[in-house]
Amino acid sequence: YKLDLSHQVFHSYYRHSPEILEFYNTTKNEKGSKTLSGYNGEVWSELFIMDIDSDNLEEALKTARNILLNLETTYEVDLRHIRPNFSGSKGFHIRIPAILFGGFEPSVSLPHLHRKIAEKFSDSIDASIYRTTGLIRYVNSRNAKTGLHAIPLESSEVLTLSIEEIKALAKEQRKVEYLSSDELEPIESLVALKDKHT
Repeated sequence: YKLDLSHQVFHSYYRHSPEILEFYNTTKNEKGSKTLSGYNGEVWSELFIMDIDSDNLEEALKTARNILLNLETTYEVDLRHIRPNFSGSKGFHIRIPAILFGGFEPSVSLPHLHRKIAEKFSDSIDASIYRTTGLIRYVNSRNAKTGLHAIPLESSEVLTLSIEEIKALAKEQRKVEYLSSDELEPIESLVALKDKHT
């Protein structure tokens, strides 16, 4: 099955157990339609994601750069391990493999933990994704408002390219090769950050 990314496509931030299907199939809203409203089951994630949104793209880029530099200098993270992408519209996503935090245990409180970690990096993070049924745009899907794609970027490109250069790249889908999570090891400083808020 190949996903068509030529239009807007979102996916669940978190991985779910079959419990979510049972809830959806047995829960209805006031209009009698099936709903996930109120669902708060156990979730898991192989990524920690920060969603940077701003009406000022220059400010969003500055925030993304500050986060990357903070990861590099404060937490001693090799930025080749980070998977940033342009959102196709108002900002950037910073995706960090869970293994760098030592992994995350399935939990009903994982969205809250992710939010607390994100708050350590910036107060410009869109916290709405940190909920059990939160959604995030698929990488390389097309943003209907701008016609641009949510392209993957290398950290070095986020640090050096201008907004106009990034937009030019985003006119088409793009492929960036990241290190496989199997090749990564936990980073002590990120594990400590996670443990502090667990």
